[in-house]
Amino acid sequence: MIKIGSFLTRALGCQNLFQGSLNFHAAAPVTLPEPARVRCGDEDWLFVPVIIEAAAVGLAARRPPPESTVIVEVFACDQLAPKLGLQYFDEVGIRLLSEARSVRQPRPMLRDHPPPDVDTTLSISPRGLVGALMVGILIFAAIVAFCFLVYMVSSRFHLEFDATFWTGAGLVLLSFTLIRPWWFWYHPKALFVRSLITDTGATLLYVALTGSIIVTGVRRQVAITRARHACAQGLASAKNVHERLRVLYGHGVDSLPRSEDEPRSLSCERLLEHD
Repeated sequence: MIKIGSFLTRALGCQNLFQGSLNFHAAAPVTLPEPARVRCGDEDWLFVPVIIEAAAVGLAARRPPPESTVIVEVFACDQLAPKLGLQYFDEVGIRLLSEARSVRQPRPMLRDHPPPDVDTTLSISPRGLVGALMVGILIFAAIVAFCFLVYMVSSRFHLEFDATFWTGAGLVLLSFTLIRPWWFWYHPKALFVRSLITDTGATLLYVALTGSIIVTGVRRQVAITRARHACAQGLASAKNVHERLRVLYGHGVDSLPRSEDEPRSLSCERLLEHD
């Protein structure tokens, strides 16, 4: 928003440009027809005029890549959502003026932040409930599949589940940051962060966060691997049952890198049970 704000102000003729956008999710990828290509800062942006429900005008903006996406991000002088009475899951007809064609757009993904006196009650429809249920099922299935994959990898290579989980989660989030799928890069939280610190800043922030997750998982696994080796050596050098019990329950590893739920200390018995 910082980089394109001055151009939007001039193009729309605004004295006070609304600091936000209204984002629509199309059923299929939309290519902006014959867009104006404008250099904003160190980035190239695409712009086309747009008419929404024959009641409001704005500019659709996009920073490629990609050239085509299911997201249509619209900027305007005024706050459009309350002006048009839009709610989540509403279908909105917009016309991209370069080719004067209309596209049916379901679901504004991110409402402009409305003032306190605007009614924000969401309408509920059977189609909306079914759509939300399908999204929930897909998310749940993805989480189950990821956890199963982590279990298989940790079992196959004798790794700790928690360390493998955090390393894998960090790698997945890092791939999302670099590939930028629309449902991740245009998520309301991502859009908010991008509006505050620019796309480059958001990318660097996400890379730093995912990097810290990966480092935590790797450090935890390295510490566990070293402790397992020490436990195995201690058991090998034990001369009787009492010494073996002392190694199993009196040695191990402390101060493991962890999140809130993982144990910080593990005994040799725990370390060697899956080795």
